[in-house]
Amino acid sequence: MYLQKISFPFGPQWHSRVEELHTPVSVTRIFLDGILKGYERVSIVEHGGQRIVVAYYMDATVSWFNYLVWQALFKLLHDYNLRRILRALKEYMETYVTRTL
Repeated sequence: MYLQKISFPFGPQWHSRVEELHTPVSVTRIFLDGILKGYERVSIVEHGGQRIVVAYYMDATVSWFNYLVWQALFKLLHDYNLRRILRALKEYMETYVTRTL
């Protein structure tokens, strides 16, 4: 289990846990408490000779207040950071991982 936090004054935080390692290239983690409830699964799959990062993200805010705060202040930052993380993962896989899936 580990803590995730948005580093703003009064930014939300929540604990996450790796729930399953499906294969060496797929992981599911769940959000345990805080502003979000839900899970995400990230996998790297072969498709047409290319490796593709597939991210499935399902979350729900815990209350209407948290929903409004999330939409107004934190969702754009979260989505931006998630795109950066997935892009870095893709570049890593294309550059350093030479084995087939």
